[in-house]
Amino acid sequence: MRLKKILPTMTMLVLLFILPSQAFAVEYTIDQVIIEAELQENGNVQVWEWHTYSFQGDFNGIIRELVPKQGSNIVNFQAFERSETLPVETDGYTHRIHRSGKDEQITVELNYVIENGVAVYADIAEFYWPFFDERNESTYDAMTITVFPPAETTDVQAFGRDEAFEKASSLPSGAVRYDLGTVPKGENGDIRVLYPAELFSAADVAENTNKKEAILSEEAEYAQLVANRSENQQRAVSIGKVVLPITIFLFIAFVLRDILKQSNRKKKIIAEDNNVSIVPEETLTLPATVFFTNHRQLLPETMAAALLDLTRKGNVIQTGEESFQAVHWNHIKAHEEELMTFLFETVGHEGKFTLSDLTLFSEDEKNSSKYTSFLEKWRRLIAQEVNEKNFYKNVTRYRVLHIGLGVLLLPLAISFLIHDLVGMFFITVGLFLAYLIYGLLYQEKSYSGSLLFYRWHSFRSNFSSLSKDGFTSLSKEEQMRAFLYCLAMGDDMSSSNNQDLLRAFKERPLKQETVVQPLVFDPASSFYSASLISQSMSSSFRKADENLQPSGDSSSFDSGGGSGGVGGGGGGSGAF
Repeated sequence: MRLKKILPTMTMLVLLFILPSQAFAVEYTIDQVIIEAELQENGNVQVWEWHTYSFQGDFNGIIRELVPKQGSNIVNFQAFERSETLPVETDGYTHRIHRSGKDEQITVELNYVIENGVAVYADIAEFYWPFFDERNESTYDAMTITVFPPAETTDVQAFGRDEAFEKASSLPSGAVRYDLGTVPKGENGDIRVLYPAELFSAADVAENTNKKEAILSEEAEYAQLVANRSENQQRAVSIGKVVLPITIFLFIAFVLRDILKQSNRKKKIIAEDNNVSIVPEETLTLPATVFFTNHRQLLPETMAAALLDLTRKGNVIQTGEESFQAVHWNHIKAHEEELMTFLFETVGHEGKFTLSDLTLFSEDEKNSSKYTSFLEKWRRLIAQEVNEKNFYKNVTRYRVLHIGLGVLLLPLAISFLIHDLVGMFFITVGLFLAYLIYGLLYQEKSYSGSLLFYRWHSFRSNFSSLSKDGFTSLSKEEQMRAFLYCLAMGDDMSSSNNQDLLRAFKERPLKQETVVQPLVFDPASSFYSASLISQSMSSSFRKADENLQPSGDSSSFDSGGGSGGVGGGGGGSGAF
């Protein structure tokens, strides 16, 4: 399976979400926030706030954003610390209170006036206000809001939305306290307190109609909505507690089954394999062999090795230290023909190709599209050769089963998200991706495919420790194919052991023919000459690939703000 190309991308996506959005932000916590709002007879509201911050490291001050409701205004904003006035920098609704320090816990007092903060009707007056909303970027560890009427009264009703729902309690004087506890960042929390209209005799009447029943009905509907949401949430939790463990168990069972199946097949192959040579027989061309045994991935070195493989076959000869010439195009696969066309006609000219031609070609950005088009076609033709061999079983139903199970999880994930079940949502999305990726990438090799795969991997693990005598015991053909396969897989062919083996290849005399034909082309000799520069060839092809690939594409050879508070008001806290 082609997981090696997927994992880096998934890792980058995960890091994108978990890394802090502000790399150099001030480190702090808001330990406590106390807000006291004193309603005035004229409808204004005098507000006092105490914010306790704990800073880690250097800091310059705190931030308080106060966005008034439509029809209201915030004036006379001031900041103090132990009765000492602190400088305030105001930009629109954002107030930056300057108080620098390092590794301290400080408490800053803020006070301001909300003009027209109380709406007065014929039968009722209401203070309906958001002291914070979803724009808030900081978590309040402990928050308390207390609302005081202009005069003592027992006729009071209080409500809350979101974080303030069912958090209100009445005090003997008619005041109302909201004990919100911890308030996460990005949350809303409107408060709503109703008092008799006669307590605000000096205030302008917002609307000379009775509003109490409408407000009570509105709050009753909201309470029912919350109750329904809670009931639905519990139902979703119950479903999740059953479905998620089952789907996790099924996925693990599928993976373990496939691993065990693969392991048993490998044991069977090892027991039955009677291959006497360390180098597997030539079932596929070199590029196709690499494609099949390297998880359907090709490397720039594969192209260099493919060119050398054509010298082995006699289709190409080396005419100079870094130059090659096409001899004939007979008896080659479609992808080999595509490679020769690209190297000897597109990059080179008139059937000739040099590494210098490749360098010049790669330095011209206009050739990027030609190169990409060639790679796509070359890879497709290589895959076609592999597919024709029936090295993979038809597992369409099994793959569809995984994809189907993943898709069935999507409605559940959406339900969890709607009901604020964040943990279950991410688990479900993770399972969906796991089933989807597994279903898309899963492939099962046939017995012949597994046998070939095992033989080449066994060869590669043993080749690095192969002795000179062991190498010379191989046929000339096997020596060439062994060397080229390792080169195509990106192995270091400049190592001392590989160079010793290559010298052994040169020293071994060719079989004498009965009839001496000195002018007949000798592919083995040409191959040896070319293989001497294999490292520089690999380097040239890799550099060309890096130059010609679109920016940010490193897998060419792979397979493939609104306002949340009531009336538009709200705000939040921060530091700088």
